[in-house]
Parts: sequence; structure tokens; C-alpha cells
Amino acid sequence: MKPAKSIDHITTNKEHVAAMKEVYGNDVEKVDLLIGCLAEEPRPDGFGFSDTQFALFVIMASRRIQADR
Repeated sequence: MKPAKSIDHITTNKEHVAAMKEVYGNDVEKVDLLIGCLAEEPRPDGFGFSDTQFALFVIMASRRIQADR
């Protein structure tokens, strides 16, 4: 995935965009990872979380399995 260029590219929900712009001063680089992931669209059909969260989960799960004694 390509990085979002602005907060408007994270989600199409106008209320969420307005709230994030107010909190983060319209600076996409200041958006917290969790907040950005929860707002991120589009989500794949049947998924409760975004592509970014899924990619992070897969990376971390494989690391935990490899590190398990």
C-alpha cells in the first residue's frame, strides 16, 4: 500500500476526517497508528480491521512463532 498523502485519503467518512484534522492539525504524519488503522478504508469484505493491521499481525505472528522455544 502507498502511504496516505493527507488525512482525506485515510477514510471517506467525513466526520472521522474532520475529527482527525482537528486533533492532528491536518498533518497526516501526526496521526497515531491505531487511530489511522481503525479509520482506514476500504476494508476487505468480512474483515473487522484494515489491510495495514492485518499485515502487521501476520508479520508479528510469524516472529512470535519463530521466537517460541
